[in-house]
Amino acid sequence: MISRDQVQMLSGAKVIDRTGDKVGSVGQIYVDDQTGQPAWVAVRTGMFGMTESLAPLDRDATLSEGTLRISASKQQVKDAPQIEPESGHLSEWSAAELYRYYNMPYSSRLGDTGDRRQQQAANLRRSETTAQRDTAAQSMADKGKNLNLTRYEEQLRVGKEQVETGHVRLRKHVVTEDVNVRVPISHEEVRVERTPVKGTARATQHEFADESVDMTLHAERPVVSKESVPVEEVHLTKETRTEEQPVRGTVRKERIEVEEGTETATDRERRYRQ
Repeated sequence: MISRDQVQMLSGAKVIDRTGDKVGSVGQIYVDDQTGQPAWVAVRTGMFGMTESLAPLDRDATLSEGTLRISASKQQVKDAPQIEPESGHLSEWSAAELYRYYNMPYSSRLGDTGDRRQQQAANLRRSETTAQRDTAAQSMADKGKNLNLTRYEEQLRVGKEQVETGHVRLRKHVVTEDVNVRVPISHEEVRVERTPVKGTARATQHEFADESVDMTLHAERPVVSKESVPVEEVHLTKETRTEEQPVRGTVRKERIEVEEGTETATDRERRYRQ
């Protein structure tokens, strides 16, 4: 049960039904004129919370951590008669219609019977908390002004970052290969030439004696040697190339829909009376 001291804490609280499903948020609170106890809560439902349906604050209603739990179901609240308060009070007909819809006899609420039932039903007035009074004053100030909603959407912003894609290294190693070169070489050979002696020659002391003459012969042969010489320089340079790549992403956008209602309070009252 909701006490009088908890009325100030109900402003804007979330409303859930007996199974824990969210119904909406707290709007106005209606208290009994005689006892001052909270009796009904106007629950704001719909996409923008612009629809209000009344739900009973009976013995099973509780408030915990900003959440009001009511005994009625979510569907019951949505299908409840749409009541238009008159000067902050529920009319006799409106109160009786609500008690009939929720199948609540008056005696179960106040213990009254007979003659006072209709009178008690009409003694329900709106309880305005400080926050609700401020909201009502602001609503009066906003009359005649435009209603605005800000629509948001996500935009895809594409940036660039530099990452490493690989490494390039110059490395030198030694290999061995065979080289064939033809080199011209020369050598000396002996050719014997015999020439007859002309004229009269006198004998010498070497006649009829053993004698020898030596000649040195020469020949060329290949001599192999190696030396290191620079033959080539290898450089690494970087070039930047630009290309286009497709980028895909998912963004969210808000859509604003306009819901127009043409049914007036009088039309609704006539419909529920039928």
